[in-house]
Amino acid sequence: MSGFQQSVNQSNPLAVAGDFASANPRVMVIAGEHQLVAGDSGLTVGRFAWISGDKVNNSGTAIVPDGFVHREQQGMITTYLAEGSNVIPAGFGVSLLKKADVFISPINAASIGHKVYAKYETGTNTVDTLGAPVGSSYCSTTGASISHYIETSYVGYTACDTNELLIASNW
Repeated sequence: MSGFQQSVNQSNPLAVAGDFASANPRVMVIAGEHQLVAGDSGLTVGRFAWISGDKVNNSGTAIVPDGFVHREQQGMITTYLAEGSNVIPAGFGVSLLKKADVFISPINAASIGHKVYAKYETGTNTVDTLGAPVGSSYCSTTGASISHYIETSYVGYTACDTNELLIASNW
């Protein structure tokens, strides 16, 4: 059994991707009751998402993501013998953040002031120093165009190493 507890931490972790990073005001995507539900493949918490009709997906087209999936304890462990999950099952209700201070988990190291980019296919994010207009295609600081990413309105307010948490805000 690979998931059996092997150690005990002396303190809890600071946060999990998708958590609020401050008590500053938060703006949600406006939708009526039962208007937004997780798409057919489910929806991963702590990633960017796009709205298509009444479904919310972690993938989208060449437009800025419609929101960020906040962690509200709505992920469910549905995979047999899985140890944990941050996936909201298909058809479950979803709230999306339009503006907030949140914890994200970029796929690369970040410095303060880095811009946050969302991947079209998965909603995962990366950070870089280039600051093109929001909604433009992602290009690295070397000038090489990297497809499949779109710049979001979020900016990093802390530094982090690869696969660590970063506080990002679009206020």
